[in-house]
Amino acid sequence: MLDVAVISEGLSTTSHFISEKVSTILQKLGYRVEVISIGKKVWRTLYEDIIVDKNDFSIVRQHQKINFDCAYIYGEGASTKGWIQGYLSLLGIPYISSSPLTTLLATNKFFCKNYLSTIKIVSPKGIKVGNKTKNYTKHIIENIGFPCIVKPNIGTDSYLIEKVDDLASLEKAINTILDAGQEAIIEEFIEGRDITCGVIPDKNGILPTPITEIIVPEGEFYSYDVKLKRRSKKRTPARLSKQQKQQCQELTLKIYQALECEGFIRVDYVLKEGIFYFLEVNITPGLSDRSNLPLQLKAMKQNLETVFLNMIESKMIDTKTSHALCQSSALSATN
Repeated sequence: MLDVAVISEGLSTTSHFISEKVSTILQKLGYRVEVISIGKKVWRTLYEDIIVDKNDFSIVRQHQKINFDCAYIYGEGASTKGWIQGYLSLLGIPYISSSPLTTLLATNKFFCKNYLSTIKIVSPKGIKVGNKTKNYTKHIIENIGFPCIVKPNIGTDSYLIEKVDDLASLEKAINTILDAGQEAIIEEFIEGRDITCGVIPDKNGILPTPITEIIVPEGEFYSYDVKLKRRSKKRTPARLSKQQKQQCQELTLKIYQALECEGFIRVDYVLKEGIFYFLEVNITPGLSDRSNLPLQLKAMKQNLETVFLNMIESKMIDTKTSHALCQSSALSATN
């Protein structure tokens, strides 16, 4: 029986919910599971408060040492945006997440947009503003215009995203993000349909999911407030033409492969006049019954248990293959 660590970073309700959800799924699949809470200095099991030995990512329970065979990573802080992936890679512990480089790129919205633009992925015009950026208001007014979207460069769940219509609101929204220790992205506001499409692993490769349309109240956009108070509606599958559906799914697969993603992801767009404008990639999608990916899985008659089983089996096979190749290379070198 495999020992699997569910790595959780963050104190929000969402973080705890996902950790518990994944833990329950993995236990149903027959794995021994520990939820590991990542703090700034100390890592510990969430329920029994056992300290994690960072030297080899192990714990000791009842005088017995437990080394984890695999890990699932979900987090809202900096450690799970590439650092923890690198740490586990150095220890040789397989994990259900994208590589450190992919994670860093996908979670940095500005860099991700610029990288994908090299393969003709269209996204809203935007600029990045940090604490040392000077004279940005003139550039925004001349190149982006109003209304525009202001959002953190790193992060998901629509947190701190604002739609602004004037200079005073723009500066206030930017300063709020900067004060939170983030860089801000200012993007042109594209009024269209909010569309999202996922990708899941399959035994034969990867599959695009059915497409979801998020319908917000008239005159609003998909803000944190709309999401938190559940004032939006979701339609899965979205009412798209056959050509639009194919275009969106092919685009999503193209982004997945270009970023060299692993596991399941979700890609968000705005559809306007037949063009899917790329917004961002979410490599750790929400997993509640109302979240987009579970709705898409339901529409394709899939379930999270099967998806997680495929991901873990794939990771363990890849790890065994890699170890076998390393041993073979070592033997060849000594002969």
